[in-house]
Amino acid sequence: GREPFAPLSPMGRTHPAIVLLTCCSLLAPSLPASRARADTSHAPTAADRMRAATVKRLADAEMESLRYAEALNDYDEAYRLTADPALLYNRARVLQGLERFTEALEALDRFAREASPELRSRVPKLGELRNELSSRVATLTLHCSVEGARVLVRNQVVGTTPVTGPIHLNAGHAELEVDADG
Repeated sequence: GREPFAPLSPMGRTHPAIVLLTCCSLLAPSLPASRARADTSHAPTAADRMRAATVKRLADAEMESLRYAEALNDYDEAYRLTADPALLYNRARVLQGLERFTEALEALDRFAREASPELRSRVPKLGELRNELSSRVATLTLHCSVEGARVLVRNQVVGTTPVTGPIHLNAGHAELEVDADG
């Protein structure tokens, strides 16, 4: 079928600007598993599959109408019901529309791992899409000698020191703040 969502172009920038501070470095991405999880405690029933198909059709319509947040909720519900890997691709596309590139890349990578070769073949530009999403993700590695400090990027808390692993973020200009009492 037709792709419901075309890849986004770089938002008016050829190369996103990334703020580099002496206490951090932004590296190539390597992302954790997706947050969307299916209920794998039982095989989907006929009722689950019917409900999932209905919810997916609703999500597709929401996607077409650019109502991404609603579409994400519905794709997640359909995936919870059936664990159909095709929904991971849909989830990646809607997260791309929401400009949540790290999560979009996680979902796309999970789709590539879990989908059958036949299903992956239905996405002929999968590699190009992955490259597009990957170009929009940066990895922050932070070393800080103060324990218990909040780490904020773009005014959102992304961790507390000590940060034990890399933090994946949308690439681009960002203000980094490490804040602790005293």
